[in-house]
Amino acid sequence: MKNIAVIFGGVSPEHDVSIITGLIVLNSLDKTKFSPIPLYVTREGVWYTGEALTKLSFYKAPNYKKLTRVNMCAGDNYLYKFKGNKRLVSLACAINCMHGGNGENGTIGGLFDLCNVPFVGTSLYSGSMAMDKCLTKLSLIGLGVETVFGTQILRDDFYKSPQKSIEKVMAELNLPLIVKPARTGSSIGIKVAYDIKGLELAIKNAFRFDDKILIESYIDGAKEINCAAYKTKKGVFASECEMPSTSNDILTFEDKYLGSKTGGAKREFPAKIDKKLSDKIKEITLKVYTAFEFSSVVRIDYLVKNDKIYLNEINAVPGSFAYYLFCNKISELTDLLTDLIEKSIADYLSKRSNILAFESSILSFDGLSLKK
Repeated sequence: MKNIAVIFGGVSPEHDVSIITGLIVLNSLDKTKFSPIPLYVTREGVWYTGEALTKLSFYKAPNYKKLTRVNMCAGDNYLYKFKGNKRLVSLACAINCMHGGNGENGTIGGLFDLCNVPFVGTSLYSGSMAMDKCLTKLSLIGLGVETVFGTQILRDDFYKSPQKSIEKVMAELNLPLIVKPARTGSSIGIKVAYDIKGLELAIKNAFRFDDKILIESYIDGAKEINCAAYKTKKGVFASECEMPSTSNDILTFEDKYLGSKTGGAKREFPAKIDKKLSDKIKEITLKVYTAFEFSSVVRIDYLVKNDKIYLNEINAVPGSFAYYLFCNKISELTDLLTDLIEKSIADYLSKRSNILAFESSILSFDGLSLKK
């Protein structure tokens, strides 16, 4: 029985959404093959494990005394008890369910890599490129993938000279504009600006969540289309396209997570769009997924207007693992998670077969003789 760590929560505005994703994955793993180990990261960054973490009711009134505080050590695939540094359990693999922050920027993938634990999630490289919307845009331009034109501003530069920063934006772009924190998701901190005053307020709001923001042209009337992809030993697969709709300027946090019955967005799946358009979106999704060297489930969001496709955003750890785009029932999610775990372990073993050390005579070198 392989011990599979499922890590969720985290220091991120998307903390609560991550809990839901973590619980879905924890409770969907094949218990005949795997022993799920919940790893909950608090809003302050403290790691805990314990059976109580598998129940949603725990998070409504958390009692950390029921849990065990844990950590990990580089070079060792064990989970350690924080007090006393006692080994608790070895990990065969870890699944990343942390949205935003260290979950999506590649940091957590780098940590498990240091600890020699196979990892279902983005690597340090792919995560950092996908999490930062400005870096994503640069990468897409290099790939020849269409994206909305935009510009970035740093917090320090803006507050040194707000007027100069706004003049720079207006010299490059025309209103209306959409203002986004560069490294958040779930529409948090995003606003549409229709005039200069609104632009200034939107910029200040975005800087509450990040020290770098992205400002783009707002495409009025564009439809949002989502498409996800994942990779197993059999290859890379793309989902059918989904089309969420909203009465707001953009898809809000509430639209994405509260559901249509509670005021959220309505979702059309499969999206009723032309097959050529659907096929093109799936083609782009597979191209970007492969180029970014993703390995887990990734959802890519597009804006479409007059059949022109703009890649809007990459979600390296999508809410609920975007299982609803691939699975009609929980048993199918169980099979998908098994495939992802097995692929992750196979990739890890392949990487470990590389030559990771190089013997040389450099340490016998005495150094240069320098005159005083």
